[in-house]
Amino acid sequence: MGRPPYDPADLLKLYIWGYLNAVRSSRALERQTHSNVKCMWLLGRLQPDHKTIADFRRANVHALVAVCASFVQFARAQQLIASITVAIDGSKIRAVASRKAIIRADELTKEVVNDVSDQCQLKAKQRFISMHQYEQALQDNAWT
Repeated sequence: MGRPPYDPADLLKLYIWGYLNAVRSSRALERQTHSNVKCMWLLGRLQPDHKTIADFRRANVHALVAVCASFVQFARAQQLIASITVAIDGSKIRAVASRKAIIRADELTKEVVNDVSDQCQLKAKQRFISMHQYEQALQDNAWT
């Protein structure tokens, strides 16, 4: 016979709570129902297993999309968000995390100081050249 089924409202609360707290996987959500006091309170100490959570997600895809859409409509109606176009960048960039690539704070400070001094030298050189060209042009025009 087994246990009675979980109320879909409770599983929806768990699903939304997970997304608000960056807990995406069914197994991680299951762990949170055992250890996170806020999650326990929200579900009334219910502890669905990961298969139940995953099955709920799989069986209610369209309902979950509708709930999210109606939430956005509610937020717009309450003027909590603006009705503008939002673009999300899903770029994936390969990280460089070798020991050689890691820069300590003192090394970074040296790099910044060196960059600033190089930039200052470059600007001074450009100004000197500009000034020299200006003086040269004045001399050339003085004889004509």
